[in-house]
Amino acid sequence: MAYWKPTNDIAWAVTLERFQDDSAGGINQRDCDRIKDRPVEVNGGTCDDIWGNSNNFVAFVNVPGKNDMTLDSVRSHFVWDFTDNLEFQYNAGYQNQTRVGQIDLDQGYYFWDQMLKWVDTDYTAYSHELQVKSRGEGRLQWVAGYFNFKEENYMLGQYHGAMGGVSLWNQPERVIKSEALFAQGTYALTDNLFLTLGGRYTEDSKEDSGGRNMGCWGQPCYPEAWAMVRWDLIDWGAWPNGN
Repeated sequence: MAYWKPTNDIAWAVTLERFQDDSAGGINQRDCDRIKDRPVEVNGGTCDDIWGNSNNFVAFVNVPGKNDMTLDSVRSHFVWDFTDNLEFQYNAGYQNQTRVGQIDLDQGYYFWDQMLKWVDTDYTAYSHELQVKSRGEGRLQWVAGYFNFKEENYMLGQYHGAMGGVSLWNQPERVIKSEALFAQGTYALTDNLFLTLGGRYTEDSKEDSGGRNMGCWGQPCYPEAWAMVRWDLIDWGAWPNGN
C-alpha cells in the first residue's frame, strides 16, 4: 500500500494485492442424510449402498483435482477537499484473474468419471467512480456521482457429463458494461428527525462474441475421448459426430 498527502486538502492511497491458489481445488460434497431412505433401484440407493460410507465429510475422488488461480488487484482512492464545504473523490479499481484446473463432480459414482475442467480462463475488470459531496455540519448533506464498470472475459473449458459425453465451451470475448448516475441528500428537520431522498439511474449491457460449443456423445467418444483430456483438450477433429 502507498499513501501520499502532498497538502492538507489532498490525499491519495493505492493498494496492490496478489492472491495465488495452487492446490488440489475443491469437491462437491454428498448429502447422505437426504438420500438415506432412497431405494437401491433409484440411482443406486443410499450412500452406504453406493460408496459403503454415509459420512458426508468423507470424499471419494477418482479424478485428480487441480486449481491454479492467480488474482491481481489494484485499488486507488483519491480525495480532494477543494473548498471548505465540498469534497471530490475518485475511486478506481483493476482486477485480473487467470485460472486453470479441474474438479471431480461425481466422486466415482458414474463409470465415466463426471468432471468439470477450466482449460484456460482470463477475467479482467475495471471500475471508476467520481463523487462530489458536501462537507461540514450543515443541515443538508448530499452526494452525487458517476460510476463506470467494464469486464472482459475469456473462457475455455470442458464438461464430462452423463452417458460418457464430452462438451466444450469456447467463449473468447464476453464483455459486461455498467454505467450509473446517482445522487442522495439528507436534511436534518430536527436534531432527531431526518429526511433522506436519493435516486440512481443505471444502464447495463452484456455481449458474447465468437463463442461456440462443441459436443461429442456416444460410443465413438468413450472411452477414447476421455483418455485424452485429463489436463488437456480433446482432439475434436477425430470424432465424426462432434458438433
